[in-house]
Amino acid sequence: MQLSKLNDKQRGYIKGLFEGDGYSYHDKKQRHYTVEFYLNSLRDGDIKEFLLYLLKKIDLTPHVYKDKRFNCHRIRVRSKGFAGFIEDTSTEETSAGFKIGFVSGLLDAEGYVNLNKGTIVLFNTDVE
Repeated sequence: MQLSKLNDKQRGYIKGLFEGDGYSYHDKKQRHYTVEFYLNSLRDGDIKEFLLYLLKKIDLTPHVYKDKRFNCHRIRVRSKGFAGFIEDTSTEETSAGFKIGFVSGLLDAEGYVNLNKGTIVLFNTDVE
């Protein structure tokens, strides 16, 4: 994995999208580090393609699964390095590009922008 191939905005976008629609886990028995993104299969086609582009750009091999139960695409990456990048919050970047990318990814995951009304809406049902 070569994170250096991404600019600050792209790294921020991946982290923001993960915060909204991502899940990671470590299977200690089989020693797998897995990161998954869950995207709506009807509305999020452009987001899926952009995420796949970014993941391939850093030399990862994403796998796309169609989950018919929830009408979503599950994008899975197995990489210890990528899981470490996703889960590491101790050294969050503070550049303007990273922040813009993070907000863009979070909006793609959890909200929308209505240009006609000049509003930004975020939805989150998590109690935490």
